Amino acid sequence: MGIILHRRLEEFRNDEDGSIIAFVVILFLLMVVASGMAVDFMRHETARADLQNALDRGVLAAAALSQDYVEEKIAADPSLSDDEQTRNEQYALLVKSYMASRSFPAEPQLNVTVQPALNGKTIIADAEYDLNTFFLRIAGMSRMKVPARASATQIAHDVEISLVLDISGSMYSNATTYVDDQGDSDPDNDVTYNETRANILKKEAKRFVNHMIDADPSETKNKTTISVVPYSHQVALPAVMAAEYATFDPAQNPDLHDRSYCIDFEDAQFTDTLVDPIAVYKQTRHFWYRGNSTNKIYGCSRAGNAVLPFSNDKTAIGQMIDGLSQEYWTAIYQGMKWGVSMLDPGTRPVIRALADGGTVDGQFRDLPRDWDAANALKVVVLISDGANTRQPRVAESKYFTLPPEETDPVSWWDTNKEDALGAANCDDSNASNSRPIWWANNSDYSGGSPRCPNYVGEFTSYAPPLTKDNSGQAISVGDARLYEICKVAKQYGILVYTIGFNAGSRAERALRECADAGRAHVADGTDLRDVFKTIAADIENLKLIN
Repeated sequence: MGIILHRRLEEFRNDEDGSIIAFVVILFLLMVVASGMAVDFMRHETARADLQNALDRGVLAAAALSQDYVEEKIAADPSLSDDEQTRNEQYALLVKSYMASRSFPAEPQLNVTVQPALNGKTIIADAEYDLNTFFLRIAGMSRMKVPARASATQIAHDVEISLVLDISGSMYSNATTYVDDQGDSDPDNDVTYNETRANILKKEAKRFVNHMIDADPSETKNKTTISVVPYSHQVALPAVMAAEYATFDPAQNPDLHDRSYCIDFEDAQFTDTLVDPIAVYKQTRHFWYRGNSTNKIYGCSRAGNAVLPFSNDKTAIGQMIDGLSQEYWTAIYQGMKWGVSMLDPGTRPVIRALADGGTVDGQFRDLPRDWDAANALKVVVLISDGANTRQPRVAESKYFTLPPEETDPVSWWDTNKEDALGAANCDDSNASNSRPIWWANNSDYSGGSPRCPNYVGEFTSYAPPLTKDNSGQAISVGDARLYEICKVAKQYGILVYTIGFNAGSRAERALRECADAGRAHVADGTDLRDVFKTIAADIENLKLIN
C-alpha cells in the first residue's frame, strides 16, 4: 500500500498536464492590471488637463484689471466691507466659479493667493482632488491625486502711444466701401456706404483712442497717453511746441521764419530716434506749393494739422482728429520720425515746458519715460494709404535769406513787394491782408499763375528706385529713410504697428518692413475697425506666468 501511494504521488508530481492554465491565469491578471493602469492614468491626465484649463481661465479672469466683478459684488452686498481681505476673498470666489466649467464633477480643494504687484496684481491658485480609480485598486491604489497650479498677472503698463496718421491728398480724394456696425454685434444693423478714406480713418482712429483710454484702469486715466502725429509730405509743430526747439529760436537760427514750423531732415538724421531740442536743423521754407486762394497747400502743413503731444483727453483728441484737413504727397518717414521722437526721453524738456505752460496736462510733465523704465510700454501705430512719393522743398540756391539787418521783414516786404512782383495781390489769405507770402529773397522767384510766387524750387522726388533692399527689390530714398528710423525704433524696444489702408503692394511692403514681426496689418473700409481692435488687444495682452 505504501509503495502504491508513493508511486502515485511520484506520478502526480511529474505530471505536467494543466500547468499552462495557472500561467495563463496569472498572465491574464497581470494584463488586466496593466491595461487598467493605462485607463486610470489616461483618466487622471484628462482630469488634470480639465482642472488646469478651468484654473487657468479663473486666474486670468481674476487678474484682469479690466474686470469689475469684485467691485460690483461688494457694491451690491451691504454685508461685504470694501477692504483688502474681502476683495481677496471675492477674487478666490471668482476663481472658484470657473470650476463649474469642468467635465469632472469632483469638487477640488482650492487655495487662492492674491499678491499686489507694481501697477497691478498677481493671482496664484492651487487646486487638487482625489480621483477614484477603476483598475489600480487591484494593486491597492484606490485614489489618485489630481493637482493643478496656475498664476496670472496683469500689469497696468505706463503706455505711451504715437498715433501717426496719413493726411495726404489721396486720403481725401479716394472713397472706399465702409461698414459701420452701429456699435453693436448684430450684422443686420450694419450700414454700408462709400466714404473717403480720411473720414473712415477719423472714425476708427477715434474709436481706438477712446478704447485705449477707457481701458486704462487707473482712476485718473494717466497710465495711457496718446500723441497724434499727422503727416503728408511734412509734419508741422504747433507754435507753442516749436518754441521749445532751438531750430525755431531766432537767437540760434539766423534763417528762422515764424510762418510755419516744419523741419527738413537729412538722411543721417533718420538713424536717430530723437528730434533733438537743442540742435538746429534746417527749417522748411514757407512757400505756396499749389492750390487756389481758398485751398492753398504749403511747403509746411497747416497749423490745424500740427502735432498733438501727450494727452489722455478723449474729447480734445477727437476734436483734433476731426479737424484734420488735406495736405499733399506722402512722406511716411517724416511721420515716423516725429512719432518715434515723441517717445524718446530726450523730448522730455519739451514736454516739461509745455506742461508748465498748461499745454500738456501737468501729470505728464516727466514724459516720455526712460527707455528702461519699469512697466513702460512705448508704441507707434503708423497708418498710410500709399507709398512714399515726394517731399517738395525749396532749392538750396534759393533757400531763404533774411532782409538787411535791423530791418523789419514785414515792413521791408511791404515796401518792396510792388517792384518785386509788379502787383500787390500776393496776400496770404491764411494770415492777414497786410502780410503777403513771406519771401525774403524778393527778387528771385518763379512767377506764373497765380501771380504770387508758387515757388517749388527743387523737387526732391522719392519715387525713382535708387537702391535695393535685402531681397533685391528697388526702394526709394523715402523707403530707405523709413527703414532706418523703424529699425532704430525697434532697437530701443518701441512696439511698431503699421496699417496699410488700401495702400497697394509697394506701400504694404514698406510698412511690413517697418513693423515688428506679426504687427503689420492691411485694411480697407470693411475691416479697419477690426484691425484697430486687434492692435488694441495686442497692446493689452494678458499672459499666463506659468
